[in-house]
Amino acid sequence: MFFSIKKLLGELFFKRATAAMAEANRPIVRGYLSLAAIYYAVMVPVHFQALSGFNQFKMVFVSSLATLVAVTGWKLARSGVSSGRLEAIAAATNFSIYLNVMAALHTNFDESNLLYFPMMALAFAFTSVTIRLAIVSISVVLLTLYLELTTTFLGGNLVYGYLGFASAFGGLAFVIFLQRAIWIAIKAKEAAEGNLTNAEGKLVEAERLNIAMRERAMTDSLTGLPNRRAFFEQLKAIEKRPDDQLRTWLVALDLDGFKTVNDVYGHLVGDSLLKAVTSRMLEATGLSTSASRMGGDEFNIILEDTLDEDQCREWCEALCTGSRNRMMWMAA
Repeated sequence: MFFSIKKLLGELFFKRATAAMAEANRPIVRGYLSLAAIYYAVMVPVHFQALSGFNQFKMVFVSSLATLVAVTGWKLARSGVSSGRLEAIAAATNFSIYLNVMAALHTNFDESNLLYFPMMALAFAFTSVTIRLAIVSISVVLLTLYLELTTTFLGGNLVYGYLGFASAFGGLAFVIFLQRAIWIAIKAKEAAEGNLTNAEGKLVEAERLNIAMRERAMTDSLTGLPNRRAFFEQLKAIEKRPDDQLRTWLVALDLDGFKTVNDVYGHLVGDSLLKAVTSRMLEATGLSTSASRMGGDEFNIILEDTLDEDQCREWCEALCTGSRNRMMWMAA
């Protein structure tokens, strides 16, 4: 229990308030400032009519000051206000209200005016954006109440003292648990946002891995060309495509004597030959073609062009001749 209270006070009193805490407390403070501005703006003409002389000047002055402080604070406590500024606004408003209570108390020496102190304690607690502000404000209220009971109203009714202290401790308990609840809500929101960000990151990574795995599944590991599966998917896509003026030619080719190369020189040489053929084939074909390896020494080329049958045959002969000469040059 002691550890929990110590941890709670450490989080709320000694730890600096965050921007999220300030934003959560801002509507409370602005509502408090609105009520204070309206109340003391109404009290200015009331004091003009009800009082006279120095008392009139004193009460009109402190009420006008409280109205000005509240209105100014309300304008300053807009979105994006820092926690330090919000705390300063609440402290300035509390001080102006405290001045009004003290002025009213010594204008009309009525014991019932001591009820202002419990009211101040509760109001200051409710609108304190930090525990330190609540403790300082309520401590000033209690100290002043004690001095008034032991000096100005000596021998007065101690019920007002009990009410003041009860309101003070009740207000402190309220503000501690209110700020604690706000703190927990903010931490929960931050954790949820963090989990959402992690989930989105994992989703992006999963999509990236999925694309990479799909590309790997569609690619021949030796030559880097599309494999048999990719070839058939591309062929299906061409069949579903709307008719256009291009003709689609399917060119199938293999390497003569490739098995002999593997048997005589070994698979490493055979693999190098397949890579060289792939490189030469890609150099000879243009953007309108798509080459793929079907397996072994078998390759397919999808040629999309406006060529007729004779022109396509000439294209294939030129491809074979060029590739053959290139292989002979490499062998030499």
